[in-house]
Amino acid sequence: MNRIFFALVAIAFAATVLAQLTWAPAITHADVQAVALADGSLLAVGGGQADRMVGETWRDTPDPGRSGTLVAAAGGALLVGGEDPSAEVLRFDGRAWVPAAPLPVAVAGPAAATSRGRAVVAGGRTATGTNENVYVYESETDT
Repeated sequence: MNRIFFALVAIAFAATVLAQLTWAPAITHADVQAVALADGSLLAVGGGQADRMVGETWRDTPDPGRSGTLVAAAGGALLVGGEDPSAEVLRFDGRAWVPAAPLPVAVAGPAAATSRGRAVVAGGRTATGTNENVYVYESETDT
């Protein structure tokens, strides 16, 4: 009986604490994506805008000019694929978006993550169906 009572008290306490936590808007882009960069800053891209948070301050960052999937990579970030299938890859080097090695296949909406400093891109839609491949990007060799 005591265990149930203490469990209920703990749940009530947690609910009270969590009710006090709120999400506050930091930026107001449509369709925004954000990644943490290796230098500790945060890069947000979406809605025709890009911003970078350094410390507690948001700074304007060049807009990549298109949509895609954002993923952290060694030395910056990558924007891969597109809203429509695209093989184009752009790399943010901390100052500007520059072309990087293209994907082997044009995809829209792939999933992406960083593993051991490499960008891993998987899946997505192609012009004819679904991409079932996984690709790994090496920043040092741009491949």
